[in-house]
Amino acid sequence: GAGAGGASNAAHASGAALLVRVAANELAVAAMSAGEIERLTVALDRARAAVSKETLRRPFEEALLAEHDRDEKWMCPIGYGLFRDPVRAGDGHVYERSNIVKWQEKSGAIEPRAPWSMARGEPSKRAWKSPMTGLKCHDFALAPAEEIRKQIDEKLDEMMHAERAKKTNRDEGECDGELPRAAAKGKAANAKGKARAAPRGAADGAADGAADGAADGAA
Repeated sequence: GAGAGGASNAAHASGAALLVRVAANELAVAAMSAGEIERLTVALDRARAAVSKETLRRPFEEALLAEHDRDEKWMCPIGYGLFRDPVRAGDGHVYERSNIVKWQEKSGAIEPRAPWSMARGEPSKRAWKSPMTGLKCHDFALAPAEEIRKQIDEKLDEMMHAERAKKTNRDEGECDGELPRAAAKGKAANAKGKARAAPRGAADGAADGAADGAADGAA
């Protein structure tokens, strides 16, 4: 079963791979099977949702970062951006995961072993240089800083909720304003209609009176 599933996955391109293929050449979709088009559609929906979420979130992140520009606990000391996936490294400081992983890879090195260490057959040790202290650190482990991430997410949710409420109030205010304007337009239209109808009514009355008078004279 597992082997068959693996073969099936290998035989069919993933939705992400199909998305890349179409981005490079839009005519590639013409050669796709129905199943591939279905996976491509799912990948497109996910991509649209991700872009929509990012487009909505980013302005609030920038506003929050400007508001807390002196609050270093919410800002990565490497990328200087608001934390998305904060982690605590072996040097005791908090970083954005992707930033500190790249830093560890770039600054990490194998330390030369002492003769007595080599004689004992001890393995070589790797160390990375802390961007905050400049000291070597042998601990490459990263622990999620959930409390910081939770604080940021709660603040962003609060800001977005306030903006949505503000927009709703503006929309309701515009709707409320449209009703009096529509009523005023209706009254104005009715007044114009009456004004136009009045002369016609008078003229019709005069014509009727003249006709009656002529008939009486003939009699």
